[in-house]
Amino acid sequence: MAGTATSSILQFATWQSSVDVSFWEKLAALKVDSQGLKEEDVAIHGFFTPSSHSQLPSFLSLSSASFPPSPPPPPRFQLIPPGNTTNTTDVTTDADVTTAADVSSTADVTTTPGSSSVSNSSGASSSDITNSSSSSSSSTIAKGSDRRSVVTSSSRNVVSSDGRSVVAGVLRIANTVESFRGFDRRKMMEGVSQQLWRDMLSGEAVRHPSLLNAFFLLVYPDIKHWRFHYAFAFPALALPSPATLASAPLSAGQAFSPQLAEAMERECERWREAAQGKEAREAELGAPRGEHAQRGEENDHREEEAVREGVAELREGEEEGQQAEQKSRSEGDEKGEAGADETAAAAAAADVRLASEDMERGAPFFLVHTDFSNQAHPSVKAHPLSEYQRLASAAASPTASATPTSSSSSSSPPSLIIAFFDPCHLPLSPGWPLRNLLLLASLRWQATSLHVLCLRQRHGRFSLHHSLLLHVQIPLPPAGWLDPLSAPATCPSATGWELNSKGRTGARCADLAPLMDPARLADEAASLNLKLMRWRVLPQLQLERLNAAKCLLLGAGTLGCQVARSLLAWGIRDITLVDYGAVSYSNPVRQCLFSLKHCLNGGMPKAQAAAEALKEILPSAHTSGHRLAIPMPGHPVSASESPRVQADVAALLALIRQSDAVFLLTDTRESRWLPTLLCAAEGKIAINAALGFDSFLVMRHGAPPVPLDNTLATAAPDSAPAESVSAPAESASESGGLGSSSSANAASHASEAEPAPAAEAVSAVRASAYEPSNAPPSASAPIPASRPASAPASPSPKRLGCYFCNDVVAPLNSTTHRTLDQQCTVTRPGLATIAGALAVELLVGLLHHPLGIAAPAEDTTTDNFHSASSPSSSHVSSPLGPLPHQLRGFLSSFSQLPITGFAFHQCTACSPTVVSAYRERGFAFLMDAFNEPKYLEEITGLDKLHAATVEIEVDWDDSEDDSFKDLESV
Repeated sequence: MAGTATSSILQFATWQSSVDVSFWEKLAALKVDSQGLKEEDVAIHGFFTPSSHSQLPSFLSLSSASFPPSPPPPPRFQLIPPGNTTNTTDVTTDADVTTAADVSSTADVTTTPGSSSVSNSSGASSSDITNSSSSSSSSTIAKGSDRRSVVTSSSRNVVSSDGRSVVAGVLRIANTVESFRGFDRRKMMEGVSQQLWRDMLSGEAVRHPSLLNAFFLLVYPDIKHWRFHYAFAFPALALPSPATLASAPLSAGQAFSPQLAEAMERECERWREAAQGKEAREAELGAPRGEHAQRGEENDHREEEAVREGVAELREGEEEGQQAEQKSRSEGDEKGEAGADETAAAAAAADVRLASEDMERGAPFFLVHTDFSNQAHPSVKAHPLSEYQRLASAAASPTASATPTSSSSSSSPPSLIIAFFDPCHLPLSPGWPLRNLLLLASLRWQATSLHVLCLRQRHGRFSLHHSLLLHVQIPLPPAGWLDPLSAPATCPSATGWELNSKGRTGARCADLAPLMDPARLADEAASLNLKLMRWRVLPQLQLERLNAAKCLLLGAGTLGCQVARSLLAWGIRDITLVDYGAVSYSNPVRQCLFSLKHCLNGGMPKAQAAAEALKEILPSAHTSGHRLAIPMPGHPVSASESPRVQADVAALLALIRQSDAVFLLTDTRESRWLPTLLCAAEGKIAINAALGFDSFLVMRHGAPPVPLDNTLATAAPDSAPAESVSAPAESASESGGLGSSSSANAASHASEAEPAPAAEAVSAVRASAYEPSNAPPSASAPIPASRPASAPASPSPKRLGCYFCNDVVAPLNSTTHRTLDQQCTVTRPGLATIAGALAVELLVGLLHHPLGIAAPAEDTTTDNFHSASSPSSSHVSSPLGPLPHQLRGFLSSFSQLPITGFAFHQCTACSPTVVSAYRERGFAFLMDAFNEPKYLEEITGLDKLHAATVEIEVDWDDSEDDSFKDLESV
């Protein structure tokens, strides 16, 4: 670098970034799950190591570990929200940014001819995005922001557990590509430079040198396509004039003797490892990594006062240094005992220095002082930057000696060196972090000549033979920089935007779609639509509950296929299908999960074909299909068939027990009886859907007729489980068959705690859900405090009925004597889609309801339900809206009618008599129901009801009416 004045200008290699895929993955989760539409600045951390390769620099790396723990600390500098905009042009001039490759000059921040260039190998595809002039966000330091917490955090964690240096940064996530492109980068750089300038003036950067390394990351995440557009900035303030080299750069190994070089390497390693040891001690003692110091209540007035005091210290620094030097010389030869006060003051000062050293230990900028008083064995000691003036005064003392120890240099090796972790690999240029360090030395210490050690490493250890030793000449700061009143407003210009792959100041693009598993892409895309609902429309949506729900579909035909597709769309991934039939050639056009291949060779079992089709649609779904015949009343079971039927019942019961919700979607009425009974006995949510030619029925069954374990079957109001809560209940069976030891799971999908009046309503509804439907309302039901005392008390809700509660006869065999049109599903093609979607929507609303299966029917025909969510109302509603009991639709008139039907105490499927008989007798009870058509009517008393109806005598008056006589006379 010797020769002309131009060649002696110090040049710096720009910093480059490397972003791991895990960073983008966590950023996407942060945006979708936490930030939503907010554009808040997030404090993050980057990591780097000194250069360890002769051909590649050390990148600033970001990974999933770059994000802070929860709750995150505030960013060190903040930007004005996007609403405060200003028209400005994009930053593309040489005065503001580096406009070429990797090496820039401090004079004009442009590339010197012949400089080397290193391409970015971030592992993600890159493309240039043109930044146009537009109305964009202006950025500046937010007044009143708490910076001390982040300062302390970064200073305490200057080295990570794996030995990498930590760099504090700020992340801004843009909502739209337009706001990303229109972002005012000039204003942002001004805001960051103002913060760095304040840190230098106040001395904060001396106490915490890690503040000199800062970065800003602007990102627009196109999460739908997994493309991330981003731009990095590494702010660096400009010196008043370019720094120059007093001599050509040397290999540090050539500037020192082998013994001294080895001692320096050991001391630098000790400095770095001390921070790792301190961090490990904090973790061992239970202190969280990156723990914030207790925040002071700083405001803008106090910050400005600190800056003025810092500038005043700068002006007095030289005079104090001279006085200290004279005092040291005059007292150097004095001997005697110091007074007690002087000893205590000296000890206190030493304690302060030790505490400061411990705080800054491991920082990427530090001092290396060599004591040559012992010519044979000079000692080397690392110190924090805050010790510079004291060590510089000692080095300038006449008693300090320096002896040449290297044959390769005619000058003596320096006794005081400023060292920094250098990410650059170039043989003649230092890395980007040195820029701010030189300005700090000029501003704080009025230094004009510095020896700088650019530390680089090989095989994980510092190597002075691969490090650079520079003798740098820096200009003195202008007088205005030292004026306490004008210094804060005289912030120098800043530069540091990272160049893209084309060497321009444009953004980069990381396209992760080609790197991701297509199955995972499908799952992420399917979940994205649901997560976006929580941004604006439905913040209360509980996706975790939906993802954990397990659904059983009895019937994989026209309705079953539609219900399964809608469940996937709602994020329910665990679906089990049961069907005994096979796919026929008429099925694919009406049943959306089947295709022609499923019809070949006699047809594939429907349940298995539907489960496989769901896996093809969404590979992450957990689906299974079972070919199973459901025993039915009115279909006699012979003795030889009894073992098979018992096995079918046991298999069906096992599937119901392991599910949270059961959909009844079979073709015949009697095939729904056994699932209805089992759901009532096990406390499972049952959703029923049935089709006519142009009409449909969708309904939900009510709560069990009696508590499963002699307690309320639903969870307490203040609990919020994500899944069903198991409540085992065992009953002895006379036959020792299926019901001899049955455990019942109480479906208790409770949500968050309600306000006091609503909590009373929850308790009232839960208590009344188990009252017999023919019993009068409970007089003990609490009256909501919001209802006027003069208003009549409304009756407590009754238990809702099931599919069979409107029948006064037992289900019979409906499969005999049917013509061809009755054997096929003859319905209007759009009917199954409507009914299937409504059935799933009913389940989703029920899963979000605080009462779960015991949720009362709500009126959907008026706007009264809007008041149900208010704390003063006695009603408890689902966040998705009111929940009806039944929906009957009529496609001929394009109408829909909500109906509420309460439980019938003589129901053949869900009445307490039938459920108790099943729990007591188990399979023997079921066999009687299968083989004896009148058995269910007998145990429920329906036969007596029929007999009473027949015995009613209708008296008819046979006497002639006078009016008829009048007619005859006419």
